[in-house]
Amino acid sequence: MRPVMDIAALRSLVAVAVAVAVAVAGYGGLGRAAGVLALSQSAVSQHVRRLE
Repeated sequence: MRPVMDIAALRSLVAVAVAVAVAVAGYGGLGRAAGVLALSQSAVSQHVRRLE
């Protein structure tokens, strides 16, 4: 049985989520981080949720 997602892709998703979470902490909120990262607040929130 073949895995749905390979480990490299999973690590990449986690790395992006961690980078976004660090940006949220550094910029003091979802809205500010979203603006700097050129992402929607919803996308930033989803990345942070992945880490929970």
